[in-house]
Amino acid sequence: MPADPRLGLAQKYALAGLHDDAWQTLREVLTEGEATVEVFRLAGSLNITLADYAAAILFCRKALAMDAASHETQFNLALALEKTGQLEPAREVYRRALSLNPDHAVTWNNLGGVLDQLGEHADAFTAFQRAVDLAPDYA
Repeated sequence: MPADPRLGLAQKYALAGLHDDAWQTLREVLTEGEATVEVFRLAGSLNITLADYAAAILFCRKALAMDAASHETQFNLALALEKTGQLEPAREVYRRALSLNPDHAVTWNNLGGVLDQLGEHADAFTAFQRAVDLAPDYA
């Protein structure tokens, strides 16, 4: 079955910064259309943008149940977990994201922040250093 054209429209709205329009269109797809991994990924990402982290966690987990090999979705799940104060699970999911893309400076930086909050300062320093090594201007 071809992808629901409303998914493409929701993606275009999201890229244009029209997040409310993107979410309204995506809700239609979720209600009436086929729930694909792409739909769940976009819903997770969009809910992070809208700061609805509980919804982001739900949609990211649904996407990962269909395809666990997505660095972006693992990263988004970790970020949402971090934002809701679930630091230990966030740490583990950031590590899973890094196993998929070990050269992603932002993931290393975010892992460093979580490790620092957990009191794992030496490991946090190592993660921050890796982020700066990968993207020297990122510091």
